[in-house]
Amino acid sequence: MSNYYIADKNEIKNIYSRLKSDALRNRVLRKEEVYEKIPRIAKIDEEISLLNIGFIKSRLRNMAKDRSKDSDIERKKKLALLNKEKTTLLKESGYPSDYLLVHYSCPICKDEGFVNGKRCECFNKRLADILYKQSSHADIIKKESFENFSLSYYSHELIAGYKKSPYDNMVDKLEKAKEFTKQFDNRGQNILIYGEAGLGKSFLSHAISKELIESGHSVLYVSANELFSDILSKYLMSYDTDTKLKVEPVYELVYNADLLVIDDLGTEVPNNFTASQVFEVVNQRLIQNRSTIITTNLSVQDLSKAYSERLMSRFVDRYEFFNIFGKDIRYQKKQQAFQNKNK
Repeated sequence: MSNYYIADKNEIKNIYSRLKSDALRNRVLRKEEVYEKIPRIAKIDEEISLLNIGFIKSRLRNMAKDRSKDSDIERKKKLALLNKEKTTLLKESGYPSDYLLVHYSCPICKDEGFVNGKRCECFNKRLADILYKQSSHADIIKKESFENFSLSYYSHELIAGYKKSPYDNMVDKLEKAKEFTKQFDNRGQNILIYGEAGLGKSFLSHAISKELIESGHSVLYVSANELFSDILSKYLMSYDTDTKLKVEPVYELVYNADLLVIDDLGTEVPNNFTASQVFEVVNQRLIQNRSTIITTNLSVQDLSKAYSERLMSRFVDRYEFFNIFGKDIRYQKKQQAFQNKNK
């Protein structure tokens, strides 16, 4: 892919293997520490182990069912008393009750990366982080944050055809964008940011992405060209197995990332494939209740002409529209630089 690192699944598996090994090793170190400080806990663990081994042996001898059941009830009572004593000893010595358990970095998948054969959310987050750090967008997203968003380029004067000034409109959209990140886990919102070039659409999407990346969410930020040329077409249309395997992790993230940002929709080469795939991506993410942000220089009318009615229907029903208008910021910056140079 032109701007994206191809993440090998084996790399992710190695990360999880190291995480699990670290978690198990740290548990051993904690046990050694506790056993030295509280010898009685070492004895308790030994008794628990012997109880469990004894029960397994009795089951293997094909004992009578009713007797085996009684044995199991008695074993559970003894285990409960031993575990209660262990918890009391830990607390009395200033340790948390779960100190001797394995502390996985992800308690959901226990550092396996998968739950019931499906990717854990932590897997998506790790993959998204790898792609983000290696992508051409990383440095930009680091710089373009809500804190650095300048409203000084938006005029206070009304423009014909608009009820708000560019400044008041941008203040409103900026507040809504911040609210989007605050309520991200509760609402499952989607945003379509549209307007002419150079008005801060991508900056706003970068700021949202940065906020969510820093709050631990998986974010995939791609341009429309990258999405269609470097991901979807290579995975869906390539006959080369190696190519498909390399692109597969990113392809899956298109559908599974907490947030997908498609920047500059409408700049891709228009054809039946791109039209059908943008609907497929938008629709599937809506079904899974995963948030998507799309930026475009096209007007709503032009979007309707370029894409299907079904896609526009999804936008109207499930997306919040951010119309950004005003004077080209890039042009204003060039003017300022020119004036400063000639002072």
